[in-house]
Amino acid sequence: MNNMQTSCDRLAQSRDRLRQALSQAARPGDDSPAPPFEDTAAEVWAKLKGTTSAHIFTSVLKNWWYQHPLRLALQVSAQTAEMVATPVAQRHPIALVVGAGLAGALLVRTRAWRWLSVSAVFAGLTPQLIKALSTQQKA
Repeated sequence: MNNMQTSCDRLAQSRDRLRQALSQAARPGDDSPAPPFEDTAAEVWAKLKGTTSAHIFTSVLKNWWYQHPLRLALQVSAQTAEMVATPVAQRHPIALVVGAGLAGALLVRTRAWRWLSVSAVFAGLTPQLIKALSTQQKA
């Protein structure tokens, strides 16, 4: 009985220490260290958008995408998929989810992201970026 009582006391003391530690963590005082990353992703993005180079890069990227022939093909295929998927989703939602899972598995299995040539993307973007930078410096 004595052994049982001491283990219960130790458990109660341990719970008290945990409560105290959690209450101190909930209200950080001056002694708590500052978080390593104070900025959230939204704040960092807002700071980045304010820089001139980021503005130039995003405008060049937008112009490149608006002129890209794949944009129109993706828009048409997205509209077609929406027109086809909406009635299927209303009638057979589970089949649609299973089909989406199979399509995702197929993309992972074929490693479709490797089809994208990074050098081709940079070859298309680099001249436009250089042109935008040169016009920015002249202005």
